[in-house]
Amino acid sequence: MIASTVIGYHGTTTERVAGINTGFQAGKRAASWLGEGIYFFYNAPLHAENWSKTVAKRKTRTGKPVVITANITLGNTLNLLDSEHWDRMRAIANILDPNRLKQLSPKALYLKRTPKNLGENVGDHYLMEAYINWLEDETKTEIDTVIAAFIEGKPIHPDSWLFDQSHVAISVRTPGRIEIQGQQIFD
Repeated sequence: MIASTVIGYHGTTTERVAGINTGFQAGKRAASWLGEGIYFFYNAPLHAENWSKTVAKRKTRTGKPVVITANITLGNTLNLLDSEHWDRMRAIANILDPNRLKQLSPKALYLKRTPKNLGENVGDHYLMEAYINWLEDETKTEIDTVIAAFIEGKPIHPDSWLFDQSHVAISVRTPGRIEIQGQQIFD
């Protein structure tokens, strides 16, 4: 069982913090693998720090890396850490437009050069939004958060299933579930 309130870490830049401090807005980016929402690293401040530094290096961003610490009240959670939802998600994937499910596969993690579109999970986003819409219709309840494991990085040895940047992610679909506790700015 997951605690009802967890600590999440959100990596961003100082240019974005002013807007965030007045309240998070749920993201609508069509390539977010857990669907719409505000993404946090669960209990992983170093992952958030590394992400904020990656984001700060992008040509479209200015400002210094920042990690925001928040208490997240999970509420009605789509918990993908357990097996309850996988069969139904697979069934929905089978009736969706297969062309819209196409994206880089996990095989891209093994490529010598990282593809530029790694992380643009448009197929997963499409599936997640379809599944969440179906689930909300079935249960007559809005999904507040989605929590899932994310395999990322490189294996720690050639035959390992342990990847050096893996983490648990939380997508918060209901911004009122976030209580900012503080922030740390990095150089």
